[in-house]
Amino acid sequence: MNYKQITITIILLITGLFAACKDSQADELITKDDTDKNGQSIETLSELYDVTAADCNVIPIDNINTFTQEYLNNYIRGVDISSIIEVENAGGKFYDNDGYRVSDVLELLSCYGINWVRIRLWNDPYSIEGKPYGGGTNDLTKAIEISRRAKKWGMKVLLNFHYSDFWTHPGQQVIPKDWVKYATIDERVSALKQYTKDVLTQMFINDVLPDMVQVGNETNWGFCGVLDDGPLNNTRPNEKKLLSAGLEAVREINEQYSASIRTMLHAAGTMGTIDWWFNIMQTLDFDIIGISFYPQYNHGTRTDLQNGLLSLTGKYRKPICVVEYSVSYTERGGEPYAFNMYGESNSIVRTFIDTGTDRTIAGQAQVIRNLNNDIMNYAAADGNQYGIGSFWWEAAWLPLQGTAWAFPASSEWYQMGLPGSDSEASNNPGENPRVSWANQAFFSFEGTVLPSVNAFLQMMGKPAR
Repeated sequence: MNYKQITITIILLITGLFAACKDSQADELITKDDTDKNGQSIETLSELYDVTAADCNVIPIDNINTFTQEYLNNYIRGVDISSIIEVENAGGKFYDNDGYRVSDVLELLSCYGINWVRIRLWNDPYSIEGKPYGGGTNDLTKAIEISRRAKKWGMKVLLNFHYSDFWTHPGQQVIPKDWVKYATIDERVSALKQYTKDVLTQMFINDVLPDMVQVGNETNWGFCGVLDDGPLNNTRPNEKKLLSAGLEAVREINEQYSASIRTMLHAAGTMGTIDWWFNIMQTLDFDIIGISFYPQYNHGTRTDLQNGLLSLTGKYRKPICVVEYSVSYTERGGEPYAFNMYGESNSIVRTFIDTGTDRTIAGQAQVIRNLNNDIMNYAAADGNQYGIGSFWWEAAWLPLQGTAWAFPASSEWYQMGLPGSDSEASNNPGENPRVSWANQAFFSFEGTVLPSVNAFLQMMGKPAR
């Protein structure tokens, strides 16, 4: 074999190794680890749960043959994976279903058809002494690192600005502690806009500009320390000013760097609540309607989702994305919490699945398929598809010590009494906390990928791994 033949052979081998992941085969970066699995002996998924991909089989999306290939290719099959660095720092390891440890869980998820990641961003999630708040402690450094890893495996990135130092949701929209010095709305607007531009500039410098930006998280009841309640409830002028500042910052970054970052606003609750809020905000210059839809939190049944998608699409004619949804695959909570975190109220999930299956791995797969089926088939009007995809919330949050919703240092933040605080929020996370959300992930408590994640391949008409 001459030099030219050797060179060609090497190129073909490298190309084949890269393509192996895309063809749903384990590549050279997946290695056997027989000695340790997050502190336990190695086990395959069948040994853990006695369940296989065949048990989780789902049918393709309804009417899938009527969708263009471009639409199917671009459809967002996303996961929020914001806690991943904290999980790994706590010793978290991830395994394919044959017991092989993966060097990067994002690579493994990409092999199952995941093509987007969502990353939350907090301004300063540390105590005055510099101790982390937990819940991922998602600062800019982590956002850049997760983005770099996602883009390495061909994924796109949704950056979720909370404009707070810790968790935000309806009823808790706390101003960053460093922004308390801005006494007026106009000062706060200026700070928010500059901060947004500074973050995106740093991401540009690191060659990881996001593909989409979410201006605020679940902002339908307040934003950045401001709640226009009472007479302003149905107009929200100050909240609009703040949201507009973030949107304008993204547009200016697009112009400055010849980028094409799309913008999203995000609401949570019932479909009626979401419609009410976007009716107020529809005059703002944003691209995408983002919603949270958790059947287990009484956001609605499957029929409610379908009717709501039809209504939102017909009314606003904007792309729609479900940026948060999930259900658990087991009645057990994440260790050491051996309890059913939802009590006995399984009816909402059963209704959403439409098969009578409750919280099982197969049920989790069915929810993935059904929710995305409805986004594709009900977020449509005048022959146009407005449903652009979804993000499963926290796909790889393992229940290890040091992976909690909140670390002890966060008590300081809750006790500051910052504008926008939720007075009922817990400020006693405990000394050795572990996350209880692990039963909603795509991995066993020991880090083995669940066969339910095959639903992302199967719903697109592709074979399971």
